[in-house]
Amino acid sequence: MKILHVINSLGLGGAEKLIEETIPRLSERNDFEIEVLLLSNRQNVFEEKLKKQGISIKVSPHKNIRNPLNIIFMRKMFLKGNYDIVHAHLFPVLYFVFLSTFLLKTKTKFIYTEHSTHNKRREIPICRIIEKVIYGRFDKVVCISSKVKEKLEKWLNFKGKNQDKFVIIENGIDIENFKNSQSYKPCYLVPEYEGNYKLICMVGRFSEQKDQLTLIRSMLHLDNNVHLLLVGEGEKKDSSVLLVQKLNLESRVHFLGFREDVNRIIKTSDIVVLSSIWEGFGLAALEGMACRKPTIGTRVEGLMEVIGEQEMLFEVGNSQELADKIRILLNDEELYEKFAVIAEKNSEKYDINSFVQNSLDLYLSIVNS
Repeated sequence: MKILHVINSLGLGGAEKLIEETIPRLSERNDFEIEVLLLSNRQNVFEEKLKKQGISIKVSPHKNIRNPLNIIFMRKMFLKGNYDIVHAHLFPVLYFVFLSTFLLKTKTKFIYTEHSTHNKRREIPICRIIEKVIYGRFDKVVCISSKVKEKLEKWLNFKGKNQDKFVIIENGIDIENFKNSQSYKPCYLVPEYEGNYKLICMVGRFSEQKDQLTLIRSMLHLDNNVHLLLVGEGEKKDSSVLLVQKLNLESRVHFLGFREDVNRIIKTSDIVVLSSIWEGFGLAALEGMACRKPTIGTRVEGLMEVIGEQEMLFEVGNSQELADKIRILLNDEELYEKFAVIAEKNSEKYDINSFVQNSLDLYLSIVNS
C-alpha cells in the first residue's frame, strides 16, 4: 500500500510531532510504503530524524505553505504517484488538497485529520458553507478526540451518510519513552539552581493558542523559589520575552528553545502546565502525565478529556487560579503524590501503539472498501 502524508511542515506542533512518532512505526510493515510531502522547507525540526529512519520526505518547490501554485504541484504529484491513500493534515493543506483533486479521476482515497476543536475560520459564517463542500470531498475525516469530532460535526452539520465520514482515532505518545526517561541534575537546566527551587514546565509552540503569557503572569503570585521552564519556539516568543522583562522575572523564567530531550526536562520538573486557549487533544499534557508529574491544564475540551481531573483544570487566562493550584500542589506532599499517580495511570490509555494500530485498520478498511 502506498501512502502520502501531506502537511505544511515538520515544525513544532502536535500534528507534526504525531507524524514524527507514527510514520516510522507504520513503515515497519513490509507492505506499506509511506512518503511525506511538506509545503515549506522552514523550521522542519523533525525532518532529519525521519530521513534517518528511511522515510522519504518531499518538499514543494514553492516552499511556502500559502502559495497557490502548490495546488498545481500537488495535482501532478497525485497523478504520478499512484498513491492508494493521501492523508492530509492542517490548514491550508485541507483546502489545497480539495482544489488539487477537483475533477480528478483517480483510485486514490483521501483522508483528512482534524487536529483541533477550534480555528478562526469557524468564526466566519460563510466558511461553514465552503467547508461543508471541502470536507465532503474526503473519504474519511479522522478526529483526534471525541470533542474534536463533536465540534466538527456541529460546525459542518452533516446528516445522513455523510456522518459516516467521521472516525475517532485518539492521539498517543510513546508512553514508555517518557515513563522510563532519566531526569537531569536541575542545575543543568537552571545554572543558579538551589536545593529549595521548584520547577514548573510548559512545552509548546509560542503561539496565540498556547498562551504562555498567562503562565508567565502566574509567576507573580508564586514564591521566588518557583522557576518556570518554557520549551519551544514560535512567532509569539518575543512577546513572552518582553513580558518576562516587564515583570522583572528574568531570573525565574527560563527559555530553553526547541529541545529533543523533552522527556528528560519534564522528568526534572515538579509540575507540568498547558495554558492553551483551545486544544484538540494536548500531547504536551499527556507527556507530563506519562512522566508521573501532576499536570495542570485549562478548562477546554481537549485538555478536560485528557487530564480528566477537575482539580487540575483552570479557566483560560486566569493566572491567579493557576498560581493557586500550583501553590497547593507544591505545599501538600500527599496531594502532590495523589495527582502524580492519577496522571500516570490516566496516561496509559493513550499509548502510541494503539494509535498506530487504529490507523492501520483505517487504511486497510478504506482501501478494501
